[in-house]
Amino acid sequence: MQYRRNEGFRFQFEKPVKGLFSIIRRNGKQVQSRSGSVTVIDISPNGLRLQSPLELPIETNQKIEISVSFTINSTKLSYKGTILWKRPVQESFQYGISLENEEDERQEIIDEIKLYQKRLKKE
Repeated sequence: MQYRRNEGFRFQFEKPVKGLFSIIRRNGKQVQSRSGSVTVIDISPNGLRLQSPLELPIETNQKIEISVSFTINSTKLSYKGTILWKRPVQESFQYGISLENEEDERQEIIDEIKLYQKRLKKE
């Protein structure tokens, strides 16, 4: 598993952002999986850190692609990405996700984070 810490910024949520994920491909082969619950811990235009009570069977040199959806500012966001790493945390697991976003999707994340921060300042 690899770690990516060289991004311009990463926004950490003060309040948990709940969402759903499902595995869509394993080593390039399409799979059917049920949705699982996740909490978005932090986000950047290129990635997410998720936490889930579910332990995914991730092995070295294995590519697992997921679809993840969550809501920020009443806007439902859905992205696809690849799991880069897994880490046990208390009674759950955190996952680092590299998003496969186009420029407009990266900008959407930036815009939603800015709006989210403005709303927090008003509270």
